[in-house]
Amino acid sequence: MTYFLLTYDRDSRSLDLAPYADGQAAQSAYAALELRLMDEARYEVVLLSAESEDEIRTTHSRYFSDDLIPA
Repeated sequence: MTYFLLTYDRDSRSLDLAPYADGQAAQSAYAALELRLMDEARYEVVLLSAESEDEIRTTHSRYFSDDLIPA
């Protein structure tokens, strides 16, 4: 299982995707990012787990739209 930390910027419509093999490290990174961005309403921070990035791209396709600007 791989963990994916997604940070979506609603203003620029850009996405940062960081994969993690370790669930504890992923949770720690998620918590730190949530804390850092808590007053920034333009960001969505999401932690997901899946077998592959392709699975995430299918289940959460709104973050991977063709009109997004790569981060």
